[in-house]
Amino acid sequence: MDISNILDPGTRQAWRAWLEANHTRCVEIWLLLRRERPSRLTYLEAVEEALCFGWIDGLAKKHGNATAQRFTPRRPRSHWTELNKERARRLIAAGKMTEVGLQKLPDLSEREVQVPDDVRQRLEAEPGAWLFFQGCPPLYQRVRLGYIEDVRKRDPKEFEKRLSHFVLKSGKRQLFGNWDDKGLPRSDE
Repeated sequence: MDISNILDPGTRQAWRAWLEANHTRCVEIWLLLRRERPSRLTYLEAVEEALCFGWIDGLAKKHGNATAQRFTPRRPRSHWTELNKERARRLIAAGKMTEVGLQKLPDLSEREVQVPDDVRQRLEAEPGAWLFFQGCPPLYQRVRLGYIEDVRKRDPKEFEKRLSHFVLKSGKRQLFGNWDDKGLPRSDE
């Protein structure tokens, strides 16, 4: 996939302004993200603003001294990760979501975490893992289980790899992975 239609907004405010003007007209944009600070747009800021307008991040590629991150409008009924659901909850609470962003949302209710029987059995078989998992924050539980379950039917080998890693880390009493990016705070926190 070629990198075309490049945008280097520099700041969160400029990215949001671009989305306000173009979210219904463009089908793809490659956003340049740089590591240097201050006043540079971060990946998290870019994703949060994109979610506000019903857009989602995709492929990332190296582009000179920056990363080109692909953003597109979210397709109807597309999959939402638990982390993006949490980001959306935060953005709604902060009053940042637009009407078009709200229309793209899945069910955001925070249900009790349901652990599949086979996953629970694996956790219980690893000394200390089940007890550790039960004490983890609900967001961590949802994100980790979602990450594992996402590949259950599609790629059984990857499912087993992810589950084994999760059980091993839980047995060592270690949180891992990108599960709470400390994004825009919810106003109810």
